[in-house]
Amino acid sequence: MSITEDGDVPSVWKSQPLQTISISPEQMRSRAARFEAQTNRRNRSDMASFVVLFLMTIGGMMVQKNMLTRAGIVLTALWALVGIYSVRRYHRLAAPGTAEAMGATGATWYRQQLERQRDVASSRPWGIALAAPGVCLLLMGYVDAGAPRNIVAILAGVAAFAGIVGVIHGRILAGRCQLEINQIRAME
Repeated sequence: MSITEDGDVPSVWKSQPLQTISISPEQMRSRAARFEAQTNRRNRSDMASFVVLFLMTIGGMMVQKNMLTRAGIVLTALWALVGIYSVRRYHRLAAPGTAEAMGATGATWYRQQLERQRDVASSRPWGIALAAPGVCLLLMGYVDAGAPRNIVAILAGVAAFAGIVGVIHGRILAGRCQLEINQIRAME
C-alpha cells in the first residue's frame, strides 16, 4: 500500500522518528573557532572598505566643484563614518566570559554570538539604505556638472547592483547563522 492510496500523509509524516543531532564538545569548539575567525575576517574587511570609502569621499570633496556633487559626497562620507562606528560597536564578538556562565562547552556563548551576527546581517539593508540619498545626490551632481548621461546611468546601475548584492549576501549570512542556531537549540 502506497502513501497515495492511504491518503493520510500527515500521520505518516508525524510517525517518522526524530533525528537527534549530537555534536561533541570538540566539534562545538571547532565550529566556534571557525565562526570567530570568519567573523573577525569579515569585520576587518568591512572596516577596511568603510575607511577606504571615507578617504575616497574626502578626496572627492576636495576635487569636486559642483555643490550638489559635494552634498552627495558628504552624505556618503557620513554613511562611511556610521559604518565604521557600526563595525566597531556592534559587529565584534563579545568576550566569552567564564566557563560557569557559558556552560562547559561554550554552546550558550556561541549561540548568543550567532544570534548577534544574524541580527547584524539582517540589518545590513538598513545600512545600505543610508547610502542611497548620498549616491542619488552624487549622481544628480554629475549630471548637473555636464557628465555624459550614459556614464551616470552606468554608475547608477553599478550602485544599484552593489546594493542588491549586499542585501542578498546579508540574507544568506543571516540564514546560515539561523541554521547553526537551530542546531544548537536542538542540542540544548
